Amino acid sequence: MYADANSSYDVPNAIRIGKLMEQHGYAFFEEPCPFDHLWETREVARMANAAGMPCTVHMSGGGLGYIDACHLASCIDDPGPFQEFKGTSNVPIECDSSTLRPQRGEVTVPTGPGYGITIDPEYIRKSELMSR
Repeated sequence: MYADANSSYDVPNAIRIGKLMEQHGYAFFEEPCPFDHLWETREVARMANAAGMPCTVHMSGGGLGYIDACHLASCIDDPGPFQEFKGTSNVPIECDSSTLRPQRGEVTVPTGPGYGITIDPEYIRKSELMSR
């Protein structure tokens, strides 16, 4: 059985739910913490590694999140066999170190500052500040 938490938990609650799932034989706990909360995600990934389990990188939505997912997958010990790679964005970018496209099931992780990409300056200039 697999379960998707949809970014529902902080680390203590993700651990609590994960232990319950373990007792019931779940094999997969997707996105226990918000994927863009890097410190929390790092803690959950380290726990999976310590338990000898893979940590499957996940991203939601579009935008440039797939680049974040590539970088995270490249720096954890066992990114597991199930990876979601949408690899599309309406944000115009350039990348000198990667095509950002899967080839034979692999994606070259971009290198360099700013996650290894350059956002088109004209696109940024035309952007509007979003209020929260």
